[in-house]
Amino acid sequence: QSSTIKITRIIMEILYDLEEKLLRMQQLLQAGKAIKAKRLAEELLEEEPGLAEAHMTLGTIYENHLQDFARAATCYALAVRFDESIAIAWYALIRMQYYLSDYVALEHTCERALVHVHVYKFIVYQFHALAQEEQLHFKRAIRLLELAQLYAMQDGDLDTAKKHIQRVKVKMDIKRD
Repeated sequence: QSSTIKITRIIMEILYDLEEKLLRMQQLLQAGKAIKAKRLAEELLEEEPGLAEAHMTLGTIYENHLQDFARAATCYALAVRFDESIAIAWYALIRMQYYLSDYVALEHTCERALVHVHVYKFIVYQFHALAQEEQLHFKRAIRLLELAQLYAMQDGDLDTAKKHIQRVKVKMDIKRD
């Protein structure tokens, strides 16, 4: 029984250390010390490669501080891979795939994201629709925007989807001419 207690204590110390480092990483990032936060995130990932929060923070640093969107997308994909319940990781990954015009990956990610209860489906459908619009698939874009409307939980989101639909319909008319 004493060996069980010792093992439990060791596990608790490891978890406490990880939580402490995660908190420090967030504090560094909020203080504008992105490079130090990046180093700490990388250190954490050396210790625990499946730590979704560290991948998420690295993605944020690559996106917002280093403007390396491809690396940000990779980090967000790893965050999702290790913890599919982090809704913001799904949104960030979809957004990066959209910005990188990686529409095949975006479509696959959207399909995967939509099955999770934590995900605000409006955001997923909206980005998927915008990607379809950019590829000139207007009917599909409108259908996805209509689905986005069904899941809109705020009036502003509903208005946004309506404006997108109007814009896409204008483009459809131009394409016909």
